[in-house]
Amino acid sequence: MWIAIIDDINAEQRHMALLVEKALEEMHLCPCEICFFNSAEHYLSQNDGKKFDLIILDIFMDWMTGIDLAKEIRKVDKDVHIVFFSSSNDFATESYNVCASYYIQKPVTKEKVVQMLEKIRIADEGKDIYITLQDKRRILVNGIICAEYNDHVLTVFCKNQGVIRVRMAFNQLVEDLKPFPFFQVCNRGTLVNMNEIEAFEKNLIKMSQGKVVAVSRRKLNEVNVKYQDFLFEKARREMG
Repeated sequence: MWIAIIDDINAEQRHMALLVEKALEEMHLCPCEICFFNSAEHYLSQNDGKKFDLIILDIFMDWMTGIDLAKEIRKVDKDVHIVFFSSSNDFATESYNVCASYYIQKPVTKEKVVQMLEKIRIADEGKDIYITLQDKRRILVNGIICAEYNDHVLTVFCKNQGVIRVRMAFNQLVEDLKPFPFFQVCNRGTLVNMNEIEAFEKNLIKMSQGKVVAVSRRKLNEVNVKYQDFLFEKARREMG
């Protein structure tokens, strides 16, 4: 994850960065790369076209406010998450006009940063988020269909990246995907992305692209309940 922090006070920049890093670690999310900018002008002149996943900026800055900068950012990037932090909540309404993902009122704490990152994570549900395998290859989270572990080899079936094999512990993959509730373990060495389930009959799950996964007898009731809950929550969100 690439993050930009924009504030004209260096101490505030470093404090925010520290809280973000601690929050990501606590949430078992991948480490981030953070770039610092001392003003809106600095960001606009020095960004060099780098595409960020998250931009965190102070509202009160010299020359150009955070709101004005967000308007400029939105002209070229409609998708990046923008988060404001400020000592006042007077600009909360304006922040929604630039489709801000979150608004943090100072003092900024780790708990507030965790809440912000959790909201963004749920909104994305794995979109454009990668995990890193044991051999340093990166795979897109929402591109994973399912994974199988056999004879010390982890095989990951992906929608766009094909079949990836790596010597890596199955439990490590489960841990890396823990922040994303749409993954479910079906037996001691199989995991599925419930977004990719096409049919669930008896103890067999038919995945997208024709992959079929068996559910162990011990896990059958748990997986069925989790899948029904997943479908209910998905329908609720789609209905608004």
